[in-house]
Amino acid sequence: MEGEESRLIDAIKDLDLLLSFSLWKKPTSKSVIESRKARQMGNELYTKNNHDLTTHKEILRFYTKSIVYAPPGCQELGLAFGNRSALLVHLGKYREAISDIDLALSFPLPEIYVVKYLCRKVECQAELGMVEAKDTCEETKKVLQDLCVSVKLKKDVIIKLVKAIVKLEKRNFKILESDQKQKYANTGCEKSSECESASKAVVISRNSRYLRFGRHLLADRDIAPGEVLYVDEPYVSFPMQTYLYTNCSHCLRFAWAGLPCDTCTYAIYCTDKCKRTAQELYHNVECNIIHRGWKVYERMNSARLMSVRLLIMAMKEAGSLEKLREDFKEIDNSRDQRKKGFSKNQTVFINNYKSAYSLLTHMKQKSINELIAVSRDSAVLLYFIARYTKLFRNHFDYDKKALIVSEDALFVGKLLSHYQHLILINAVTIKDVDIATSTDWSWTVPKEENCTGLYLTPFLSLLNHSCHPNIAKCETKDRKTILYSIRPITKGSQIFDCYGPTYLELLKTKRQNLLKRFYFFCDCIACKQNWPIFMNTIRNGLTFTTLSRSAFEATSKEHKKCDKILQSLKDKDANIDIDTIQDLAYAIILTIKYCKSPNWRLPSLIATLIAVFNELYGYVINIPATC
Repeated sequence: MEGEESRLIDAIKDLDLLLSFSLWKKPTSKSVIESRKARQMGNELYTKNNHDLTTHKEILRFYTKSIVYAPPGCQELGLAFGNRSALLVHLGKYREAISDIDLALSFPLPEIYVVKYLCRKVECQAELGMVEAKDTCEETKKVLQDLCVSVKLKKDVIIKLVKAIVKLEKRNFKILESDQKQKYANTGCEKSSECESASKAVVISRNSRYLRFGRHLLADRDIAPGEVLYVDEPYVSFPMQTYLYTNCSHCLRFAWAGLPCDTCTYAIYCTDKCKRTAQELYHNVECNIIHRGWKVYERMNSARLMSVRLLIMAMKEAGSLEKLREDFKEIDNSRDQRKKGFSKNQTVFINNYKSAYSLLTHMKQKSINELIAVSRDSAVLLYFIARYTKLFRNHFDYDKKALIVSEDALFVGKLLSHYQHLILINAVTIKDVDIATSTDWSWTVPKEENCTGLYLTPFLSLLNHSCHPNIAKCETKDRKTILYSIRPITKGSQIFDCYGPTYLELLKTKRQNLLKRFYFFCDCIACKQNWPIFMNTIRNGLTFTTLSRSAFEATSKEHKKCDKILQSLKDKDANIDIDTIQDLAYAIILTIKYCKSPNWRLPSLIATLIAVFNELYGYVINIPATC
């Protein structure tokens, strides 16, 4: 990384210039005024008629932003929680509303608000069939009794309380649909000895047959469609800026009742657990610079700030900068390329700082302008870390001259560049699913503002690209990724993901141009034979390769069965389970065996299999589109 060190030194020398255009900007901090402004904007939208899905999300974003900006312990924070609880009731999220109400009541509020929130809590408890509603009702009446308000207001509150209790007594409350999906499919197969989250059917390989792919994943036995090959949560995640107030900063889960960071205005968490975990792993450090990154430095984005998060996590896992340097030097000098980044005496490949560091960066293939841009960003981030955190306080100062002459500072700067490059190649964008899965064959370039965030999973980064992939991924409610097969994979064959559009969604020339960003070209069968996009395969019909009547009848029978499954998904009355996956898997096997490729039937079956997996295990937010 000698070239990187030279570029980094030049960038540090130019720090004054890099930051000069942003000196007038001040980092955003907690503010009663900003909190009140966000709450009022939420109120303006909330009081309008005919909300749709987008409006509901925007109201939630404003109310959560109000919570984030309110200084800890102030009345404004209680009012913000109270307002959001009203929206959550409106959306039928009664449990989340109760949590917000309890938080609102923990702040010093005028008694009129206390009565209002307690009454709302009674209504929520009644909707959930909770007998605790009676106790809350009595508490509300006691506060109301001593309150100096109009008789009409007292009467209105009593009427609401009576209606709620009557609903509870008559068991007239709503039976809410459970949002619990089935637990991730477990085929009962043995776990890999090298990666506990993976099936034994998958092995990490680096061999002469696939030399140009570098490290990759192979099937260690024949794999049938629908088999689960990997289940785990990402090593690190980071939200896009447009989703800072709707999604958890730690796990990216949609946060109906997001909890704010107590210090900065750029992080919310879906649970106390995520908040504590983030604080322990990285946020106690990044909290001091994340707002400067977003607000001050115009080039900042999620990928760049994610590199800081990776650095902090690596430092905490290693325990010291010296240990970090030793471990990374060992990885760089590793003779066994297959086991680069392995831990525990090179026996396992797990989610940690070693496996993350070992991923490809493709720095040698990048233009000098790309390299300089990353080095400049690293210099700015290095300066922010040195000046505003204590992470390396014992190693170097933030003065430009001190940074340039310090080996430790330059090592950290180069590490930030390394992380930025590997994130650009290996990190995956994720998008919230607002509605149930559909079989849509259109494809558009994913834009940052439309993606929820980025995540990095070292094991899954070993998957190479194919325009005709043999696996798919499913994101669960708790943000674990399920990797499963969608076609038969023979022993010794490589396991392929798709980095963008498949051959079904975009013409070959356009696909190959998109792949250039990964410094990769695809020579799958679909690319070699220039298979048509999905709409063109429909025109070609379906041709059987066998004249056997029994094979034809068996395949046709399975196709009809799967057509019914697809129709039930479209009609929203699907009764699906593991057997449904097996039915689709059998139909896929028969189609590959007896039908000429390419055809429209196979991708249709695969799309249905993906839809079934998402129905069984995937996380759909289900924000009401009307009210």
